[in-house]
Amino acid sequence: MPRDAAAQLEDIRDPRNRQRRRRSSSHWPLPVALVLAIVYWFYLNSQVYRTEDTSLYLRIIQATESLATHGFDIRLPRTDLIVTRIEKSKGGAAFDLKNEQVRVTFRAPGALLKQLHTNTALVADVPDAVVEACRTNGSAVFELDKSYLKDAEGDLTPHIVAIEPEKLFVHLGRSRTQPIDLSWDVVKIRYPEGKNWDKRIFEREIRFLPDIVDVEGPDKLIQTSADDKAIFLLDLTKKLDELADSGQNERIDVTENLQIDPDLVAKGVRMVQQTVNATVQFAPEATIITDLELAVEPDWKGSPLAENEFRIDRSVKFEIHSYDRGFTRLLEDVERRRRWVSENLRCFVRPGDLDPTLDTSKEDFVAHLSPHFFLYDSSYSIGREFKIQQKSLISISRKSP
Repeated sequence: MPRDAAAQLEDIRDPRNRQRRRRSSSHWPLPVALVLAIVYWFYLNSQVYRTEDTSLYLRIIQATESLATHGFDIRLPRTDLIVTRIEKSKGGAAFDLKNEQVRVTFRAPGALLKQLHTNTALVADVPDAVVEACRTNGSAVFELDKSYLKDAEGDLTPHIVAIEPEKLFVHLGRSRTQPIDLSWDVVKIRYPEGKNWDKRIFEREIRFLPDIVDVEGPDKLIQTSADDKAIFLLDLTKKLDELADSGQNERIDVTENLQIDPDLVAKGVRMVQQTVNATVQFAPEATIITDLELAVEPDWKGSPLAENEFRIDRSVKFEIHSYDRGFTRLLEDVERRRRWVSENLRCFVRPGDLDPTLDTSKEDFVAHLSPHFFLYDSSYSIGREFKIQQKSLISISRKSP
């Protein structure tokens, strides 16, 4: 064996050399772990501190709604003030609180932006000067831009960089709360098309629970609305569509939640923390009895016209739309129908109801009078068991000289 080879073999057999090699091979994972740790640290650092832009769409929530959701609240410092309208441009189209959202853009480190995936609530406080102007004048407009927005928690406020629309014009007014006694004449009912739903109810028998509700809104609007128009909406479209599909042979009660008319909601009117149920009874589709005729009886009381100078049509043709099975059977018998109409129905007209601005002195003067039908059978009521449809006009004209 050559000497060099023998020396190498001797080194391998030497226990001290084997120990040194063992210690050297056991140290190599440490540098690799250090390199991996440095690479991972750089990765985490880029994820946590890297600046990013991201946007969030928020709905402007009402004062009565919870902020425990994605929302944007316009805060008023006084309970006697209210937001009456929000516009996307001054004097322009209204911002639809129900269907539109505000886009808010944030620029911040990635870790901070992760908060946006949880419940984010932004607020905008109305300036004191605007509040004072509203208190003094009864109304005011607040020009809202991104500088007024704040994160309710505070962390994201410095990172709000843009909103869309860039500006919102918030109209404020003095608030008023008024109790409203619910009745058929303050409610507008919405029906689906077809099936003559509007003819199949007796509106005066709408039942409300509760029958009084507190309504809040702009002072002047609440007062005029309560006096002049129906301020509630009863939308029966969905439930009546379902009813039409199932068929109907008897009267049936339909109950739905009462709402404020959407036009008034857009102006800041709302119900104060109440749910109101309204129940309406619907009859089956009508059976129509045709070719009916009744004598016309003039009532000249209160009329400035001389009875002997004018003539009025002597009869009126009409139909009866029956919504009651028993009443329908009565009318389907020709002889019973003739006798019942003769004994229980009368038709009056009142010339005094004519428009006083009409020129009744003309020889060719002709106008039409509205009939007033009266029922003398207490077993039925017009508008509930049946309705009358006028089929011929009732004319009043000047007699020939």
